Amino acid sequence: MANHFIRGFSLNSCVSKALSVYHFRYSTSCQHCWKCSNIQQRSKDKFFCSSCGILLNVAKYNYFDLLDVEKGYQVDQVALKKKYRNIQNQIHPDKFAQQSLEEKQLALEWSALINKAYTTLTKSVDRSQYLLELQGITISVENSHIDRSFLIEMMDLNESIDEAHDTEDIEELKARIENLIETQNHEIEQSFKADDYEGAKQSVIRLKYLLNIETKLRDKILHQNLQTK
Repeated sequence: MANHFIRGFSLNSCVSKALSVYHFRYSTSCQHCWKCSNIQQRSKDKFFCSSCGILLNVAKYNYFDLLDVEKGYQVDQVALKKKYRNIQNQIHPDKFAQQSLEEKQLALEWSALINKAYTTLTKSVDRSQYLLELQGITISVENSHIDRSFLIEMMDLNESIDEAHDTEDIEELKARIENLIETQNHEIEQSFKADDYEGAKQSVIRLKYLLNIETKLRDKILHQNLQTK
């Protein structure tokens, strides 16, 4: 069979699938412009057609690639925020208020995906869970078993929060919880560096426990502050 080329790209199996449907969402290695039928590699502009400049259909990227940051547990939050703002400045729905219904819908879809990616990568616990999901590992009630000694420590912290009344006790608990959270974050980072995903999973589960306890303490502090006013 003779080789076919469209705008310099070989008509391989990926392109054939793209041409078979009008809305080609979630492509793998190439993207099909819904308006001019141009085929472009995903390594190029993620959002706009290189030929006609139209907003492309939403494609499936992992959140790190989508926001153009290095994949890993540690993420430069300043750089991440800058990337996020630059992208939203290009594809925010307000930019397409005068465009076609198709472009308006695509802008909404892209913007929602960008927001979700940014929110996920901003928080360490969500970022950790997402990294695990990329490895096919999910955390659920059924597989969130934790060692007994840690659970006892969490019960002790809960009781201490309930019994704490003066500022000194509360500040001591706050420092203790912050230290435990920092320890878990460090363990998560080391586990990912060593490709120890089971270890990372266990540390993420412990971190989630600690964050819930931290929220409980913050709520108590807020309640006490309101009472003193």
